[in-house]
Amino acid sequence: MKATTKYTVAPLHPREAERLQSLKSTHLSDSEPSSRFDVTTELAAIVFNAPTVLISLVDANRQWCLSNRGLASKEMTHSVVMILMKKKYWL
Repeated sequence: MKATTKYTVAPLHPREAERLQSLKSTHLSDSEPSSRFDVTTELAAIVFNAPTVLISLVDANRQWCLSNRGLASKEMTHSVVMILMKKKYWL
């Protein structure tokens, strides 16, 4: 039986190629979670009273966390990220 979903994936931004090139130029791709971002993550959790806070990067295929609070997963596929962004669950 084929699984169905009620979500649609948001279209890519017209400047997506430029965004991906900019991300690549940071050399942060596949970097490990970093304690240098943890202060910001904790501050955002307090200020926004948010149980889950991420500092993450999104490439063409996935998102990975540089710092996170309240989320067990360290990585998500790009389609999940785009669904969440379209639903405006993130800032």
